Amino acid sequence: AYGYAQHRFNKIIFFVSVYNNGVRLFTLRESADGRTLQAGEFIATFCISSQLLRPGDYTLALGAWGDNDEWLWGTELSLFSITETWTNQIREPDKGIINGEFVRLNTGYHNNL
Repeated sequence: AYGYAQHRFNKIIFFVSVYNNGVRLFTLRESADGRTLQAGEFIATFCISSQLLRPGDYTLALGAWGDNDEWLWGTELSLFSITETWTNQIREPDKGIINGEFVRLNTGYHNNL
């Protein structure tokens, strides 16, 4: 996400949430402890694995928490779609919005799920 800060922040944490049909699926934070942000242009980077979400339409909410315990939050700021393209890594019987098979294969917890 590209942005512009009006003033410097001693500590700020950026967040992104992914929604499907109004239901929040998960929230990511850019960092655990936050960072210093100078006034001016900035970039906040979030990575979502390409096969985590099933085909469908999703919305993004973006937020920030910073100095003086202040929150900034915007819902439905971006819309994106996952197409109906399937690969051998995505199993048909593993239903749901989140691709559980992908999570199992990429977390090392596949024997526990």
